[in-house]
Amino acid sequence: MLSDEQLYELANDLLRRLGRPPRLNELIESSGGCQRQRASRILQQQRLALAEKAVRSQLILPQDLEAEQRTWVDRWMQVASAQLAERHAQLEAEHERAITAANELIAEQHQTLAELREQLEDQRRIAGELAARTRDLTAENAQLRAERDVALAVSDERLRLLDALRPANRSASKEASP
Repeated sequence: MLSDEQLYELANDLLRRLGRPPRLNELIESSGGCQRQRASRILQQQRLALAEKAVRSQLILPQDLEAEQRTWVDRWMQVASAQLAERHAQLEAEHERAITAANELIAEQHQTLAELREQLEDQRRIAGELAARTRDLTAENAQLRAERDVALAVSDERLRLLDALRPANRSASKEASP
């Protein structure tokens, strides 16, 4: 069972092959059997389409009417252009403002980015200087500790010697004092 579209396509195929619109029985037989009413309706649609095509091919507009229609179309185009031109100009201006604002924002962001990069470089430089100063101070601190340790060792040795000399000094002082 063919759909209406398939049946219409079959009728057009028969029209091309036969060179004329198919008869009702030819369409029914070619379709493998369909309802007479459907075949009749499809053939009627085909006849209407053929008639419309034939009439269009025979219609020739007088040149005066065709020229007048062109004039009207030109007027419609002018009116439509006038109406749309203002809106188009507004949209163009808005678009231009948006582009300008976006470009200004981009430029501002580039400037901010450049400043942030400079600040980052300054921070890196300062961090490097502080790290170097910390290394210097750490080395100086280690040197001072070493010197302190030597001084403490010397003072401990001297104290030990003084402590060792005190009893001898006391004995010598007692002997010399009578």
